[in-house]
Amino acid sequence: MSQALKRVLDVVARDSYFGEVVLSESCLQWLEELAEEYPLLPARDLVELALLREHRDQASVEWHSDDLSSFAQILRRADGKPFAFAGSHFRSLHMDAQSIQSAMWLDRPDRLALPYTAMMMGFLLFQPAPCEIMMVGLGGGSLAKYCHRRLPAANITVLEIDADVVALRTDFLVPPDDHRFRICCIDAIEFIRSSPFAVDVVLLDGFDADGMVEGLNSETFFRDCAAMINPGGVLVANLWGSAADNGLALKQLQTIFSGIWWHTAIDSRNLIVFCVRGDVHLHSTRLLKSRASELDRDGELRLVALAAHIQTMA
Repeated sequence: MSQALKRVLDVVARDSYFGEVVLSESCLQWLEELAEEYPLLPARDLVELALLREHRDQASVEWHSDDLSSFAQILRRADGKPFAFAGSHFRSLHMDAQSIQSAMWLDRPDRLALPYTAMMMGFLLFQPAPCEIMMVGLGGGSLAKYCHRRLPAANITVLEIDADVVALRTDFLVPPDDHRFRICCIDAIEFIRSSPFAVDVVLLDGFDADGMVEGLNSETFFRDCAAMINPGGVLVANLWGSAADNGLALKQLQTIFSGIWWHTAIDSRNLIVFCVRGDVHLHSTRLLKSRASELDRDGELRLVALAAHIQTMA
């Protein structure tokens, strides 16, 4: 056992965050590689990443096995539609056999499993008490569930164009619609273009099997989002593409919003961009760090690390 792995396991043994989770041999191998590759990452992050990689392996191995095991059977029955797959620790949403769109801890369904989703909650650094939240893309409902639990004073509207994704909401324990939470099966581009609503936060996370849904990363759509955001509000965009595509999107967003902050998600190509309407002087590095310490005392969202390393075009 390497010293890097021993360091992580010593921390995990004292950390109640993971409860009684058992790490398999394959997970320990992933954990050792990650601990050596990312020595500065907290042990909690490293273990979650190792478990997620093990989950991806379960899907990949089963897809290539000869006995048409669970994942392959589910994939064939799905016949091109989105589907859910449950492994040892996670239930995941898939559009195809190639990638995971969303993931949920089986024993902690309200926790944010994928690192980029926790990073998107960084909007709290800029708008800690939103009253109205608009989400573009439901996926497995990770962000919707988390905001519903963490922000009980906020009204949450989720726009999802794919009825088959919405139909999986119960698989991922997404709460039913009520007076402050609703999922609308609708084209977000058309809805936001003509919407009379004003919101404090827009979370843009719209993907299909081919990547980001066409039109959601256009300057026109960014401007339509900005038009519905209240002063002091935030657009959070999850961008996934080439360096050139992401660079173009950043330039477009800079022409629309007062300030731009961004960071790359852990262990992925996701670029998370925070676009703020209003006085950027309210969001100095010192103030962001102070808010992070206050908002994330249990470290669940890693806001302190985000505030320390986030980059800005403000």
